[in-house]
Amino acid sequence: MHRIIGNARTREQQREYLWWGIGGGVLAGCLLWAILPGVVARIMPTSWHLPERIAARTVREPTLWEAGARIMRANSPQDWKAIVDATEMWRQNREAIDVCEKRAVKAKKSVQCTVKVGR
Repeated sequence: MHRIIGNARTREQQREYLWWGIGGGVLAGCLLWAILPGVVARIMPTSWHLPERIAARTVREPTLWEAGARIMRANSPQDWKAIVDATEMWRQNREAIDVCEKRAVKAKKSVQCTVKVGR
């Protein structure tokens, strides 16, 4: 009888150890899954842009450009608005700026230019 009870305890202990092992393996896998991609992304060549692509995937944007814009907009809405406004002003004055740049190259120094600002 003692051997039967002893075997039952051993089986129960083995089952408990198995569940602890499974839990530990899942936990270790989760930690590895969380840490390893960042490490691998940082050791790859920078020309592959893996950290940037991971960030784009994280914010669920289709391109690096859109992901960068979203991150900049979230970090500093005022600075993002300044970038957007400057881009729009440049677009509205593209021809004047091109002429001005040619004058500056020809003069080999800075020149004053007139641009129109409006909404």
